[in-house]
Amino acid sequence: GFVVSRKAGNSVFRNRTRRIIREAYSNIESKIQKGYKLIIMWKTKNEVKNLKSTDILDDLQNILKESELI
Repeated sequence: GFVVSRKAGNSVFRNRTRRIIREAYSNIESKIQKGYKLIIMWKTKNEVKNLKSTDILDDLQNILKESELI
């Protein structure tokens, strides 16, 4: 699942962040090992204009590689 904390910002920011995370995840979903359930949480508050899907995709790939899920 995808969770964005209320502390991260207003509903527009949280929904946009959730959409970007979901998009990044869908790009690498086929590479992830089967049999795991992932919970992706966004806790920090960033400016919406600075939030890019490529940055989130890179971060997500790095985290999953460190966890040996890719």
